[in-house]
Amino acid sequence: MQVVRNTPGEQEQMYKNTDGPGKNRITKVVEWINNSKLVSGSAEFGKYPMLIKIQMNDGTLITVSQAYKWVHGTMPDGSGFSHATPIKGDIVIRKVSETIRATSPELYEWIQEDCKQ
Repeated sequence: MQVVRNTPGEQEQMYKNTDGPGKNRITKVVEWINNSKLVSGSAEFGKYPMLIKIQMNDGTLITVSQAYKWVHGTMPDGSGFSHATPIKGDIVIRKVSETIRATSPELYEWIQEDCKQ
């Protein structure tokens, strides 16, 4: 499992299922994904999201990030703007061509705090 911060200059963190702490973390993240509950609404990543990339044993890549609400608009001068705000407790799960939004407060919190370390 790889944790990627999509901010220029940031380091990524790698967890491997061949070492004890890595295997424990991967197991916990997969458990949170499996226990997440589908919710309605758009399934969008932020501009520079923290991503968790999980390469499954069968080669399938699963990507997880916090869910964001985007607001798009036009300024009085005609120029456009976009603004993203995280949706507390919600995550986006992308597997192959399927993208869904789910709620998982534990995984959201881990992405927010713990995987930044």
